[in-house]
Amino acid sequence: LSRPIAHVLQIDDPHYVTVVMVLVASNCLGPVFSSTLQGVKRFIPYSMNSVLSFAFRLLLGVIFVWLGWGIPGALAALILAACLTMLYCLFKSRDLFFAPVKENLALDRTEIRRYFVSTFWFQLFLLLMANGDVLLIKTFAADPAEVGIYSSGSVIGKISLYLANAIVPVLLPMVAERQSTGHDTRQLLKRAMLWGGGVAMLCAVGMNVVGRPLIGLLFGERYLAAIDLLLPISFYVVPVACLTILINYLMPLGRSGFFAVSMAAGYLLIFVLVSRFHHSVAQMLYIMGSGLLLVLALSVSEVTRGKHKNFMIFAESTKLFWQQLSPYGANWPPAEFPIRLDYFLYGPLFNILFAPFAYLPAWLGPIAWNVFNFTLWFAAIFTLPGKFTREEKCKSFLFTFLILACTQLSFQYNVAVGYMFLFAYSLLERDKGFWAVLLIMISGFTKIYGIFQLAMLL
Repeated sequence: LSRPIAHVLQIDDPHYVTVVMVLVASNCLGPVFSSTLQGVKRFIPYSMNSVLSFAFRLLLGVIFVWLGWGIPGALAALILAACLTMLYCLFKSRDLFFAPVKENLALDRTEIRRYFVSTFWFQLFLLLMANGDVLLIKTFAADPAEVGIYSSGSVIGKISLYLANAIVPVLLPMVAERQSTGHDTRQLLKRAMLWGGGVAMLCAVGMNVVGRPLIGLLFGERYLAAIDLLLPISFYVVPVACLTILINYLMPLGRSGFFAVSMAAGYLLIFVLVSRFHHSVAQMLYIMGSGLLLVLALSVSEVTRGKHKNFMIFAESTKLFWQQLSPYGANWPPAEFPIRLDYFLYGPLFNILFAPFAYLPAWLGPIAWNVFNFTLWFAAIFTLPGKFTREEKCKSFLFTFLILACTQLSFQYNVAVGYMFLFAYSLLERDKGFWAVLLIMISGFTKIYGIFQLAMLL
C-alpha cells in the first residue's frame, strides 16, 4: 500500500511511507507495555515513560541528523526511541511477569478479543486525531509555505491538548476498577470532561493571548503569520482533547461499536468537505474541528443513553404516520414504548421527509440525522452569495457553531429551519424565486415558525 498512499499524499519516495508504517506499528505496540504500568497505578514510571520517549526521540534524532542521515535518520530515531521506551516499561513491570501464581484464572478468549478490537480502534483514532490535521493540510493546501506556517502555529496551539491529557493516565484505571465492582462510571466521565475540557479551553484562550511573543521567540519573525491560525487551531484542538478523554473512558468498558461508527462517519465527512472546501488552512481547521465536535456530541449522547429523546419522538411519530395512525391525541405516546416521550409538535410533511432516518437501524439513525444536518448547515453558509467574503463565511460558521453543537447534542430540528432559511435567501439573491418559496413552504409546513421566513419576500 505504500505506493498508492504516497501518490495520494504527494510523497515522492514511497519508502518513507513504509518506514512510517513501521513507526505506527511500534506506536500501536507500545501502549501494551505502558498501559500495564497505568493499569496497576504505577503513575511515576508511567509518566517517566513519556519523558524518556521525548528525550530519546530528541537525542537520537539530533545524533542521526548530525551524522548526515537526514530524514531517514530522524525516522529511525523515532522507531528506536519507541523500542527503548518499551524496554523501559518492560523492566519496570518485570515483577508482574515473575510473581507467584496465586490463582488460576479461566481466560475468556471472547472477552479478550472484544477488548483487543476496542483498543485497536481507539488507538487508530487517536493516531488519526494526532496526525490527521497535518496530512489533510499537506494534501490540500494551495501554498506549501502554509504547511510550514501551520506546523509552527500548531506547536503552540497544541499545548492545551498536552496539558488536558494529564488527566488521562488516572482516568482509565479508575474507570476499570469501578466497572469491575459494578459501580456507575458516568460521574467519572463528567468530572474528567469538566477538568480536562476546562483546562483545554483555558489553555486555548491563553495561547491566543500570548501566542505572538511565543511564536516570535521560538520561530522568528517570518512565522508570525501563524498567529492568525491560533484561533482555528484551538477550535480543532479542544474537541481532540475531549475526544481523547472520552476514548480513555470507553476503552476499559469495551464499548467501541457506536464510537467507531461515529468516528468513521465523522472522518469521512471531514475528508469529503476538506477536499471540496480548502481555500485556506483556517477553513480546513474549522471543518475538522466541527466534524470532531459532531462526533463528540454523538458519542456523549450514546454514553449517557436516553438523552436523544427528540430523535425517538421523530422516529416513533413517523412510524405511526406510515401505519396510517395519527401521531397526535390518543395514539401518542406509543403505549408500548419503554420511556415517556413528549408531545409531537410537527406537521405531517415532517413525517414524510423524516422517513429515511426513522427506518434506519437504531444505532445508525441518530448518526445519519446529525451528519445530514451538519452537512447542510455547512453548505448553507459557504454557498451564500458572493457579496459575503470567504472570511465572513468562516466567521459566521464559527460564531453559530455553539448553537449548532447544542442542537446536534439534543438531535433537534431547529438547525434544519436555519439552513432552509439560508438556502432560501441565497436562491432569492440568485433570482430563483420559485425554489426559494418552495423551501420556505417546506420549512413552514414542518414546523410552524418556519413560515416567518416569508418576511424575506417583503
